[in-house]
Amino acid sequence: MRYWIALGIVGLALGPLPVFAQSVGDGLVRTDTDFAEATAKRGLEGFLSYFAADATVMAGRPLTSKEDLRAYYGAGFSQPGFQLKWKPIKGEGSGEYGYTLGRYESSFVGPGGKPVTSSGSYLTVWKKQTDGSWKVISDLGSPDPPK
Repeated sequence: MRYWIALGIVGLALGPLPVFAQSVGDGLVRTDTDFAEATAKRGLEGFLSYFAADATVMAGRPLTSKEDLRAYYGAGFSQPGFQLKWKPIKGEGSGEYGYTLGRYESSFVGPGGKPVTSSGSYLTVWKKQTDGSWKVISDLGSPDPPK
């Protein structure tokens, strides 16, 4: 009898974890997709709306306030014809934290009207908020090597 009780407890403890982790990952991919759509529609404001109040971005030095993030990212968003697009390809998480991985592309009109593009991979770290939403706590990009 003890054997069956112990086996049942282990089964209950281990059984739902892959489903939970997968559903959290799927939810993060959806949230990241919504993040990209908000950025496409609302630019810098849409982009910043997905960052948590305690987010930290490493950009030569740690950027830890919304004002720092606005100044840093605003420089890119203010370029003529600036566009930032990305697509998550994987999301994983459990409990309070998760991450998404994907590909990005940015472009703007450079000197002399010449288009300037950059593409690469990204990692976004998310934290679940008290209201159940996910917000970005760190965002890292790695540009592709020059062609």
